[in-house]
Amino acid sequence: MTLPANAEALVTEYLRDDPTVSALVAARVYTVIPSGNASWPLLRVVRIGGVPAFSRPLYLDRANLQIDAFGGSKAQALTLADTARMALSEIDLAMHSEGVVTGIEFGPLAYVPDPDFEPAKPRYLFDVTLTLHP
Repeated sequence: MTLPANAEALVTEYLRDDPTVSALVAARVYTVIPSGNASWPLLRVVRIGGVPAFSRPLYLDRANLQIDAFGGSKAQALTLADTARMALSEIDLAMHSEGVVTGIEFGPLAYVPDPDFEPAKPRYLFDVTLTLHP
C-alpha cells in the first residue's frame, strides 16, 4: 500500500530551502508556531483540506494548504507572503524528498490579523492546492 505524500512537510522543507524565503525568516517555517518563544517574522503551513485526485490510486492527492505569513508589521507580513507565493510558484519544477508535485493553484491573498495574540499579530494568508504523489 502506498500512502499519500505529506504535503505540509514537503512545503515547509521547500520554503526553508528557498534562499529568498530564508533571507526573511531563516528556518522559521512551521506547521505549528512554537509556544512562548516564537521569533518574528515566520511562516506557518497548515493542511486545511483536500481530496484524492482520483478514486484510484488514493495516493494521488490534491492537498489544500493555508500559508500564514506573520510579520512584525503589516508591510513585513505582506513582503513575506508575496515572497512565499513567488517561491511556491516554482515548486512543481523542483525535486523533493517527500514526493512529487505536479501542479499548484493559488487562492486569494487576505490580510487577517491573528487575534490569538495581544495585540493582534499582523498576518497575510493565502491558500494553495498542490497536486502531488509519493
